[in-house]
Amino acid sequence: MTLKAQDTIQIRDSLTAPFLAQADRNLIIQGNQSINILAFNHPKVALQSGGNLNLISNGNISGDAHFVIGGDITVSTNNGDISLNGSLDSSVNSYSTTRNGDRRYHSFHK
Repeated sequence: MTLKAQDTIQIRDSLTAPFLAQADRNLIIQGNQSINILAFNHPKVALQSGGNLNLISNGNISGDAHFVIGGDITVSTNNGDISLNGSLDSSVNSYSTTRNGDRRYHSFHK
């Protein structure tokens, strides 16, 4: 499954309205300007991938959500810089993320 925006991917939930993105295989989230995920209010898992989770953006990538990932987590930018705020890195290591694979951070150039 791919979620793609020319500008910003912004994901939100609330106590009464969960955000759910569930892929049997890989889940790719690409926001060319940024990715901003804040989906930690509802107890259901917001982002679930049976395979890898790929976050791709030219700008900032931030996330605070329940993640379940069957494979690797890859964070990529194509501007030469990895721009992560503490919340994504912290959530990868916390109870909010269940994963079976590795974490990878990449820069790539067109």
